[in-house]
Amino acid sequence: MAEYQGVAIIRLDGDDWQTYRAIRLAMLQDSPSAFGGTHDEAARNEEHVWKRRLTDNTVLLARVWGGTGRLGDVLGLRCDQTRRLLPVRDVG
Repeated sequence: MAEYQGVAIIRLDGDDWQTYRAIRLAMLQDSPSAFGGTHDEAARNEEHVWKRRLTDNTVLLARVWGGTGRLGDVLGLRCDQTRRLLPVRDVG
């Protein structure tokens, strides 16, 4: 087991759309019933849709570091316009 060293919290913006897309699609494949849409629907979204999601919402990425480098990412702590926290998903 890798040794935990810390977490970096990163707010994603429109330039991070490919990272967000990859994580979101992995989440939809892993837990399709947990979200309001399907992997196939989301995979068809164009670049501007992914960028808009990041500019219309606050999306945070927690990057976990250990002795061997990056251990994984956790996407979540996403807030909507009312600043309600939405579910956190571990993406490995």
